[in-house]
This record gives sequence, structure tokens and C-alpha cells, in this order.
Amino acid sequence: MVMDGAASGDIYIGNRGVLGSTFAMLKKKSEDISDALIYVILSSRKNVYKKVNTGSTVPHANIKFIENMRVPVTDNMSSFSRVFDEIYKKIELAKRENQELISLRDFLLPLLMNGQVSFKE
Repeated sequence: MVMDGAASGDIYIGNRGVLGSTFAMLKKKSEDISDALIYVILSSRKNVYKKVNTGSTVPHANIKFIENMRVPVTDNMSSFSRVFDEIYKKIELAKRENQELISLRDFLLPLLMNGQVSFKE
């Protein structure tokens, strides 16, 4: 979660980690809930976190409010977690594939523009 600035209250999820002086890592108390499900739940309530920001010139996430956040857990949370984990894996795969396609486009487009490659008819 971003703690300071205009983006305070924004939620991010990552597999490689995040560096930043204004980021805070939220930890879950139950392993039954996946990181992907927590991300979806917190992201859906982003406007709530932003409304309780403090500071006038530079907004700051309300730490007291965040420390008291609770996510209700139901008996079938592990089922929900598995579903959201699968969805998140598909999203991550699509992001990687998009990045590869962007790299290929950036490599091939100048060659096409220069006439070094062409389309086969």
C-alpha cells in the first residue's frame, strides 16, 4: 500500500517485491486467504482508504485506520482464494506475454519501416 502522496491508499501486489520509501507491506494473519484475494478485497475498497487520508498538502494514508482494518473470513475462503490465485496467475501470464509482444513489435517495426523486412503475400 502506498502511504504518502497522491497515490496514498493505492494497493499493489507483486511477486518480485517492491522498493519505495512510502510503501507499507500489509500482512495477513490467516494462511487460508491468498494474496490475490486480499489484493482484490483491498483494491475494491480503495476509495474508503483514500477518504480517511490525513494531511492537507501531501496526503498520507491513515495508519490507525489501516492497522484496524479487518477482512471477514468465511468457511469457504480457501475456495475463493484458489479461484483468485488461478485468475491472478492468468493475469500475470498475460502481462508477460504482452511484454514479449511489445518487445517483438519494437524490434520488428523499425525493420519494417526501413524495408529490411516485409509481409509475405
